Amino acid sequence: MAFSFEDRARQKAAARARDEDRLARGEISAADLQKENAHFARALSGQNGPFRVGFPVKGKPGKRRYMEFPPNKAPKDGS
Repeated sequence: MAFSFEDRARQKAAARARDEDRLARGEISAADLQKENAHFARALSGQNGPFRVGFPVKGKPGKRRYMEFPPNKAPKDGS
């Protein structure tokens, strides 16, 4: 199935309407809703484990170096 921009726009509109309803009913605070919807910030904060970003190595096709956010504090050699 191909990606549909129209379907995605409908999904986002429905999610916004759901969020507005939850706020109006007092089910959730604005601050809590913002935290709930901040996927990238949550990933960078390490709440879901380390967030890894891969970078290609110049002159070595297919090879990547990775950086973790937050940085992994454990030594690589296991000592």
